Amino acid sequence: MVSAMAINSYNEVLIAGSFSDQITLEDSTLKSSGGVDLFYLLIDSFGEVVSFGRLGGPRDEVFFGVEYDAAGQFMLQGAESGDRPEDTLYLLWHVYPDGHVEAQNLLFNDLSSSEQLDDDDDAPVEDPIGKGTSDTSLCPAGDCGQ
Repeated sequence: MVSAMAINSYNEVLIAGSFSDQITLEDSTLKSSGGVDLFYLLIDSFGEVVSFGRLGGPRDEVFFGVEYDAAGQFMLQGAESGDRPEDTLYLLWHVYPDGHVEAQNLLFNDLSSSEQLDDDDDAPVEDPIGKGTSDTSLCPAGDCGQ
């Protein structure tokens, strides 16, 4: 389900939302890693798909919104549910113009695309189109549902 769309000052478009099970764009299919995950679709000013990816771990993700900063960098806001309210991770995913994605744990201000956010939870990134450089190292055991 598409939840939001934003167009930055460079006429790049980011479409984002949530899905369960799987979602397909042309020849690329994203599979949920458990429950509800988030997706993003980054399109350049020429209408070409730069990146199509999944954000999420084994728990349900909740989408809050999408914005962009003065440099045109998109940011997705959301959370990964925990067993208890205090276990919920509040996350900000930075989507760069080349499709690279980094996750930031808002409670600890931890910006990282190469290490887990904490010992029990993670925020994996998947980009099956392969035009971006999304880091899948945040996937549990390297599995991003591919």
